Amino acid sequence: MQRIGHGVYRVRVGGTWYITEKTLSDSRAERICGRCTRVWQVYEDKKYKEGEEKIYYVLKDVWIDSSIDTEATIWKRLKEKVDPKVFEQHFLTLVAAFEPGEGATTCGFLGRDRYSHSENADFMDSQFIDMLDFEPLLPTGRNTPPGLPINNRFHIQGPDLEPSTKAARKRVRYHARTHDRSVWEELCSTYHHQVDMQVMFKMLGDTVKALRAMWKDAHAIHRDINTGNILYDGKNGRLGDLEHVTFYDDKPNATHNVKTGTLQFMAVEVLNGRYHYRDDEDDPFLVPIPALASDAPDHLFRHNILHDLESIWWLVMWTILSYIPDSFVADAKNLADQENACYSLFSSDLSVVGMERRNALEDKYPDFAKSIAESPFKAACSLVLHLRSTIRRSYRAVEKTLPIKSDCPTFLLVLDATIGTLEAMKTSLGGITSVTRVTELIRKRKADANGVQEEEPPRKK
Repeated sequence: MQRIGHGVYRVRVGGTWYITEKTLSDSRAERICGRCTRVWQVYEDKKYKEGEEKIYYVLKDVWIDSSIDTEATIWKRLKEKVDPKVFEQHFLTLVAAFEPGEGATTCGFLGRDRYSHSENADFMDSQFIDMLDFEPLLPTGRNTPPGLPINNRFHIQGPDLEPSTKAARKRVRYHARTHDRSVWEELCSTYHHQVDMQVMFKMLGDTVKALRAMWKDAHAIHRDINTGNILYDGKNGRLGDLEHVTFYDDKPNATHNVKTGTLQFMAVEVLNGRYHYRDDEDDPFLVPIPALASDAPDHLFRHNILHDLESIWWLVMWTILSYIPDSFVADAKNLADQENACYSLFSSDLSVVGMERRNALEDKYPDFAKSIAESPFKAACSLVLHLRSTIRRSYRAVEKTLPIKSDCPTFLLVLDATIGTLEAMKTSLGGITSVTRVTELIRKRKADANGVQEEEPPRKK
């Protein structure tokens, strides 16, 4: 990589050099314990003829765990197995990528070559207190007040800066990482950048079609469904970011069995790391029964396609609670209630959302139903509850016998049912197109109110 200007780089992938036009994503790229992901819009570095237009691509630069396959490797494996028509419409097209072993590794940087390619490096706990993967004890007795920052769960004391809770790991392990680059053909917009409700529900439906093809043809699971990985090319929804994909029939891999996904859209079972639904309960609302301790050694929890579908359901919930139609005039109280309902389920604070999310998925009369019924999206309320019920019944069906087999017929049935339900939601909201984020509307109204106050003429004496 060569820097040729302020924020402009010349980057080589394969045998081709590309020049960055603009940054598409660099969220959390500076976190040393993350993947340092950066995404650019790029064009090929070559001499262009007069009148020749540049062709833009997407270049992704990331540091992945050295023990897993690169995204390009996973993409090629999926391409060989998935229905070509679905793959062409709902997945991205790979242009170029690093070859296996081409990227540098973190071992040489962190350990000065004292570590092998696959070995993990130890960090001194006290030096990296802000980025360690702690597992703190949740507060007992009283509930944590809403809005309490997660960092308050730690107490920094003494010169060694050790956390007060002993639930933190004794020694933090930093998995060796490998540098990877890939170039993709389609220049798409992400789900969270959309402002058209019809487009958003089409993207969700197309995403489930991609998930269905992955499972039907390859028994593959995405494991990180979120607003940044669902893309739109102007015509079709596409599923991106395949680096967390696993193949259910493969021998379980220790690294791929770790908890992955985006917290706000993560399935409750994945968040808790255990199966919740058993076959010895006849309750029609599928009240979950925790797995017995004696079951744990024999039935190791594994991510399956139902967890991806539950992530889709959480995305539906987030969409309905986060947006409001431009044509709808809402008073301040309704906006505040909708914002609070969204925060209770999608805050990044585990002390706030942990129990709320489980209740939302399992309660007979969930709190969110009232919020949706009083919102402009009330026409979709019954369908949201129907999809929730479908997913829960499916959990119960597949967890009757553990371990879960990939050939269980319930999987394809619920995938097809979800596609139909999402299409019905899209139809029920047919009169709603342009939408605005609730938080943005509240902020705008406050700014407008402050502006009016500032422009008021001074009172006469």
